[in-house]
Amino acid sequence: MPIVYAGKDGYRDTVMLGGTLDEQAAVTIRVYSTGGWLKLTWPLGSKALGTYGVTWNGTTASGSKVAAGTYLAKATFKDALGHTRTIAGTFTVSRRQARWVDGHGFTNREHPGTFHQVDAATGHWVHQVPLPEYSKFDMGFGIAKASITSSRMFRVLIYCTQTWGDAWDVHRLKATYTYAAWK
Repeated sequence: MPIVYAGKDGYRDTVMLGGTLDEQAAVTIRVYSTGGWLKLTWPLGSKALGTYGVTWNGTTASGSKVAAGTYLAKATFKDALGHTRTIAGTFTVSRRQARWVDGHGFTNREHPGTFHQVDAATGHWVHQVPLPEYSKFDMGFGIAKASITSSRMFRVLIYCTQTWGDAWDVHRLKATYTYAAWK
């Protein structure tokens, strides 16, 4: 069951309600409270074969916040022959908010190199991402769930090789991290 933390804090502020169509159909998505009250309707109209959906931020059509809790999303489809079908799924709206904290980093390393996450269970390097040789922009890497321990710790390694050649090949690599903590 997906969870949306419907606060403007940059952590799962929205939920995607949708899926994939096997044929063209008119699509309507509705959100209901656990008491059966209709909270929001999206008449998406005729959609072609492929993906469809809406992004919802936990507010009603008038912009007021819905209460935290479990909600039911229903998607109704009507094909070209007039046949209808409805599918439903639940998701949770939470009002919990995150605050973003900057972690420590290091400087004075040379590159190119590789960014590795460490699997918490095995200690092996996973999710290797090569660092570009002449990167002059910020790069972001998400931390995989397998790399986070039960005590919410994770370990990453940035392996940097010595760059031989002229002095213009020597660069500084600064690695910092940001994580979310509940307010």
